[in-house]
Amino acid sequence: MEANILDEGLKEKRIELEVELKNTKLLQNISTELIVENNIQILFEKIIDGAMQIMHSEYASIQMLHTAHDNTRKLQLLAFRGFNEKAAKFWKWVPVDEAGSTCGEALRKGYRIIVSDVKECDFMQETQDLCIYLQTGIHAVQSTPLYSRNGRMLGMISTHWSQPHQPLEGDLRLLDVLARQAADLIEQKQSEDRIKWDKEKAEILYEITEKLLASTHPQEIVEELCVQVMKFLKCDVFFNYLIDEERMKLHLNSYAGIQEELIDKIEWLDYGVAICGCVARDGKRIVAERVQETPDQRTNLIKSLGIKAYVCHPLMGKNTVIGTLSFGTKSKDAFNEDEIALMKATSTQVSIAMNRIKTEEVLRRQQQLMIQAESEKREALEKAINMKDEFLSLISHELRTPINVINTAVQALNHMYSEEMSDKVKKYIRTIRQNTFRQLRLVNNLLDITRANSGHMKINKKNIDIVFLTKIITESIYQYASLKGVEVTFISSLEKKIIGIDDEKYERIILNLLSNAIKFTPKDKSIKVSLSSIKDNIRIDIEDNGIGIPRDKIDVIFERFGQVDSSLSRQAEGTGIGLSLVKNFIEALDGSISVESEVGRGSTFTLQLPSKEVAEEQDEKQMIDLLNNRLVHITNVEFSDIYL
Repeated sequence: MEANILDEGLKEKRIELEVELKNTKLLQNISTELIVENNIQILFEKIIDGAMQIMHSEYASIQMLHTAHDNTRKLQLLAFRGFNEKAAKFWKWVPVDEAGSTCGEALRKGYRIIVSDVKECDFMQETQDLCIYLQTGIHAVQSTPLYSRNGRMLGMISTHWSQPHQPLEGDLRLLDVLARQAADLIEQKQSEDRIKWDKEKAEILYEITEKLLASTHPQEIVEELCVQVMKFLKCDVFFNYLIDEERMKLHLNSYAGIQEELIDKIEWLDYGVAICGCVARDGKRIVAERVQETPDQRTNLIKSLGIKAYVCHPLMGKNTVIGTLSFGTKSKDAFNEDEIALMKATSTQVSIAMNRIKTEEVLRRQQQLMIQAESEKREALEKAINMKDEFLSLISHELRTPINVINTAVQALNHMYSEEMSDKVKKYIRTIRQNTFRQLRLVNNLLDITRANSGHMKINKKNIDIVFLTKIITESIYQYASLKGVEVTFISSLEKKIIGIDDEKYERIILNLLSNAIKFTPKDKSIKVSLSSIKDNIRIDIEDNGIGIPRDKIDVIFERFGQVDSSLSRQAEGTGIGLSLVKNFIEALDGSISVESEVGRGSTFTLQLPSKEVAEEQDEKQMIDLLNNRLVHITNVEFSDIYL
């Protein structure tokens, strides 16, 4: 008898060991598959299959915990076995604080809950969970919380039986081992989901930023980008309102997920009306959750669209609300913090784009006004300049006549009464003659300036030996230079070079530059005029050892009435017209002028003229006589501000 009892005990013990060994191998296999298998969903299913085998149950499920931005918690069904369609839909999302299920109770308590008979469970009485349990054929349940290795609640693993049942301690110990693996797996999934989310979020934000910055019409792509964000967040609608400053209302700028027949009703919103109107009025975000259950009147519009969760952000300018951007979903009651953060980032980028549009519009209007004002100013200035030039031309012509009369009278006095004049009278006559030349020079310069400005300057090019012409011009001023104690030399690398040149304009150019050089070169210093050929050009350098020109005044000297130092110019009887006229003349001859100067060391003016002839023949002897006669007169006029 005792032997039979002993045999029975050994047999039961052997069966228990075999079952435990089988379950241990199952855990080992699951552990191996966790390492090898890459599909997490398949692993979740293998875990609940293992849980059913260990716990000898007909049903099983595994859930992951989600926490919303307001700290409300929900369990998401990841995998299950044995549930019908109705049960799977009912437990797809389990609100922890309201659930009458064992998983909800276990999450609230923080430890495993075992209900051996659901009909006798106090916290299930009169709950919809109990009805679903019984309709599904479930009569006993256990739910074990899943914790991370640092103690954070991750989810729940549950097994269910079709009959009242009390699980064995040994089975529960094995389940705890499996729960540890499930917790690691959920933590891995959360990490992978987080990495994937962050990656996709970064890609979307990068694309939004890139497109908005690159687009010359950002308004056109705002709707496209908002739809992209809406789909990524699994939202059903988005609204973008902009403030109309004239009407002081919100105008629907872009949208998606709304029936067209509703657009007329929501196209314009007053401040403080609906959620968007309140956000625009207050400049603060509104997060609306469980919209279908809230009595808040502001949600009536979105509630009519079937929206369950809704977030509206203000679009900010410079401390000013310029509009709103909102997203809504029909599939869940709340958004998590990451989703709301992406909405905010999108709103920020859209704000930047809208501000850019607004700024560009303001700049365009300002630019148009500036262009209009500048055009009017330019027209008025051109009119004033034309009137001034006409006046200068008129007054110059009027002045030239009496000057010529005075000059003729002086010449007649010198010719007819030269021997009868005393030295004192002759001195006065010379003074009159010199000042007559000075006035004639000023009048001629004014006339030439007005002709140049009006485009009426006449250029009469002839084929002339530029070497000879430059030499006789230089020699014509020797007496003026010697009386000031300044040495003038002429050097040429060419013996003769015929080019097409307007000799009268060229004389005026050289004499003006030499006049300036003599005026501003101290006694016992020198001036050098050199001529050379460079490629297809003739180069003339006029170099002095005078006072020099400051670097910041180089560009000023070629402007009309431009002077380096008005006090020095007045001392040397300058008007500031000469170099401006020189520049006009040299450019009219298809040449160029430049200057290099150093204060205290002197200046070098460089002329470059094209080295080519024109199709015109001249009598060389007649030309030389003409040059000599005119040169004397021009020299007297150009050097009239240097007293002899």
